[in-house]
Amino acid sequence: MKAKQLLPVYLLCITLWFTGCEHKASLQSTYNEKNLEADLLAIEKTKQASKEDLKLLSVYILYNKIIDQQIGSETYADLLLAAKTTKRKKIKPFQVIFSRLERAEYDEVLGNALAISAADSSLHNKRKEFKKLDENFAREQDKILREMEANKKSESEKRREFSNNLEEENLGMPVKVAEKTRKALKVTLIEKKVAKKTESYAYVLYTFELKNTTSKKMKALTGKVDVLDNNIDLVTSVLIECNQEVDAAQAIQWKYEVRYPVLSQVYKKLKDLPKPQVVWNPQKIFFADGTIWQ
Repeated sequence: MKAKQLLPVYLLCITLWFTGCEHKASLQSTYNEKNLEADLLAIEKTKQASKEDLKLLSVYILYNKIIDQQIGSETYADLLLAAKTTKRKKIKPFQVIFSRLERAEYDEVLGNALAISAADSSLHNKRKEFKKLDENFAREQDKILREMEANKKSESEKRREFSNNLEEENLGMPVKVAEKTRKALKVTLIEKKVAKKTESYAYVLYTFELKNTTSKKMKALTGKVDVLDNNIDLVTSVLIECNQEVDAAQAIQWKYEVRYPVLSQVYKKLKDLPKPQVVWNPQKIFFADGTIWQ
């Protein structure tokens, strides 16, 4: 075979070799710090995510490194969803990083995420900076709590008065309806424990028993549970939005995790309350037959 005939075959082989060696990754690939840059470039090249999404993902990876939060075996899709959720919740340390890098180019943001490693000497200073930010955030929370302190006594009095009046026969119609809804579902705190704790945050897991005391199946319910201290003063409130069905005269367990700054007064008070008192404040209960109690 002549050289001119061999040249196209040679070029075809070279093309196939490079194509075979091209790095492949997708949003469903598992996060790998060593391959991070190549993975994100592959995801960008195949247009599975926009540059804005990849920039947000890079900021989220950087944020996790700064707060010393290990990224496990999540996929890039999982991390992108977590990044969007964190941004939507306006978590302050994340907001600070995002605002600093929001106008930067994607390559610059990715470079920041790649530059920080566990051995980075500047990491300690960055964590100190964010610890200070958390302390400021905790102080702001405490300031709000102090401002609420003046109203707590009167709120406690109202709560006691309301509790006493529930047994009276001359209640107004709105209070009767609210009490009917409250009695339809009995909410009991089974357990309160710290599920996870970092240098900055404690993740408190609440386990409630939700008991349907009616003769109708419940489809969904919303409301909140006030957590009280030994003086029947409000410490915090836990939101309940449960879409799990509860059969008539049956009970289910419902778990909810809340993150608290470890320096906040709320968390300090919760630590001293192994099993606090709770008050169920229903908003709406949706029944299988289409009726709604509120």
